[in-house]
Amino acid sequence: MSHLTDWGLEADYVDPSKIGVYLKLSANQKCVVRILGSFKDKKLAVRGWEGWVNQQDNFGEEVRRPQRVGINDKASLQRAGAEDIKFFWALAVYNRTLGAVQCWQINQVTNRERIEDLVDTYGNPQDFDIMIKRKGDGMLTKYTLEKVESSDDDTATAFSALEESTIDLRQLFVGGDIMTPLEEKASDGDSKKPNRVVTRSDLKPIELVRNRIEGATTYDQLDEALLLRDTYAERGDISKAELLALKAVERSTKERLADEEVA
Repeated sequence: MSHLTDWGLEADYVDPSKIGVYLKLSANQKCVVRILGSFKDKKLAVRGWEGWVNQQDNFGEEVRRPQRVGINDKASLQRAGAEDIKFFWALAVYNRTLGAVQCWQINQVTNRERIEDLVDTYGNPQDFDIMIKRKGDGMLTKYTLEKVESSDDDTATAFSALEESTIDLRQLFVGGDIMTPLEEKASDGDSKKPNRVVTRSDLKPIELVRNRIEGATTYDQLDEALLLRDTYAERGDISKAELLALKAVERSTKERLADEEVA
């Protein structure tokens, strides 16, 4: 027992505002995940190519953004002048450590091969948990992936969370919000783009983006929110006046994050 648990917080408590939609580990961190789908369901598992391009945002500022395309479309990234092009898997997982459904994007070939080994040995990865450990930073980063014991209750918890989630990894190929479902006229393969985004009925695009920007607790989360803003703006779902209002929110969030770094 600790003072925090005595106070009523769970032993594994994590502030929900620090949980992003992408699984990311810092040096010497670990987590336990359950893979929630297979490559037969494009909402839950996709493969493709990712490259980085320099673009101008809606305020004329140059930013470096990721672009993702399907397995058969690598040439389109090359024609666009994308840099650091890498093959990736993206998997919907239940992060048991955080109690959240997230996207686990796997760019490291050794990690993909390790998952293949685990599947060959133990079968369907939807039936067992995997512990991911990260050691080191930069070029010295090393991951280990191992099967860990789990119970039927653990399985039920993971798939109950999936039922409540709106994750849709097809959004990766259209630059949308992966927690907003696409319409059911879905792609029949990894390399095809789905038709359009279904807008959420409870929040307007401006409200959704403002909430994401204001709620960002890391610069990575802020970047994800700004990418979502640019996507909506390009589609005409956010007006120029609304963009100016969001610029002020972005400034405020950057100041807050900078102050938190100093603190």
